[in-house]
Amino acid sequence: MRRCNSPISTPAAQVNAGPVVDGARLYSRVRISTPYTTGDDLNSAEDEAIVLQRLRAGGYSHIMVDRRSWMGAITGWDQMTVLSEGFLRRHTVLVAGGDHCYLYRLLSPAEEASGTAWAQGHNLLDNGDFESQADGHPAGWELTGRPSYDRSGGKSSSGQSAIRLKPQDTLAATVSVRPGMSYLVGAAAWSEERYNYANVRVEWRDSEGQVLTAGGELIPTSPRGYQRFSLLVVAPQRAATAVISIRVAGRPAWVDDISFQSILPDMAATEPAAGISLR
Repeated sequence: MRRCNSPISTPAAQVNAGPVVDGARLYSRVRISTPYTTGDDLNSAEDEAIVLQRLRAGGYSHIMVDRRSWMGAITGWDQMTVLSEGFLRRHTVLVAGGDHCYLYRLLSPAEEASGTAWAQGHNLLDNGDFESQADGHPAGWELTGRPSYDRSGGKSSSGQSAIRLKPQDTLAATVSVRPGMSYLVGAAAWSEERYNYANVRVEWRDSEGQVLTAGGELIPTSPRGYQRFSLLVVAPQRAATAVISIRVAGRPAWVDDISFQSILPDMAATEPAAGISLR
């Protein structure tokens, strides 16, 4: 059985599950439906307002996704408004997740009006959008292989710059972290030809530069254009730095707008660590 890493305690309301590979089983006291089995027509690229109205009219409280099953065109994940990160960031709060499985709670109209950010810290990657360059390369990044650095504005998700990676290329940067803190890693990517995936890896190191542990996730890429994804990570004890790296598999892909933010506000970085709580 594949499940989210965090326990789920939800009142008797409906939960909308994203594409799940046949064979996985999820047991819950609440009614669960998928974009394929619900009668509310969520399996579409409808306008956000229409999708949101259907969710609220259907009494849905949460959206749960398992991105491991999206590594291809068969699920149509890149044509569902309800699964796009833009929709999720505007209309949900990230409750918990990890290992490709994430749970989001739908915001009330009042919560939407006040604004709710998934991560409250600033982007620790000074040049996550690749707009600053030094000697023909994106400043602050270490490139291995022969990635292409495009500054024309025609290949970017935002701004003017983006990086094209081939399977033998790696893009990496290092940031300072605090042990026990939860961080949100984000990246936008798109495939030039067919569906593929990128490997977003976080390597935790101590103050001496020794590797403590490493983790990360695969994010799917689509030839339909840039798709943005975020993943949750937690700095282990004794962690002083994190090396964030990205590689692609199979075929080339473009990446842009990479971020690494603490869940807590920067001013709270010295407080006891707190992950995202179930709400």
